Amino acid sequence: MNIFAQYVKPNLDFYSRYPNYVCSRCVEKAIDANGRPLKFYNQDMCGGFVAVYTDTNERRNSNTCYINGVECHASEAFTGGIVVEIVTGRNETRAELERPVR
Repeated sequence: MNIFAQYVKPNLDFYSRYPNYVCSRCVEKAIDANGRPLKFYNQDMCGGFVAVYTDTNERRNSNTCYINGVECHASEAFTGGIVVEIVTGRNETRAELERPVR
């Protein structure tokens, strides 16, 4: 079971390939360590990973992001698209990703 689903979205599907994936609603909150907002895309129709600062549209050369202070990793999904997962070995819950940022 996804370690966060029980707190926020009980019907969040489980994917064994991405057991700690973050829902799209939370991915929209992704920022870098300095608080700059991020978006993630496939480079083109064949895939590839691109991270972009939403405030300037400049590319970023890192897969690390933070959602409400929780360290996450964004990457290209196996079948295409982008997946963001909480860094493993952490005890955060999906509820922590959902809490309001102050």
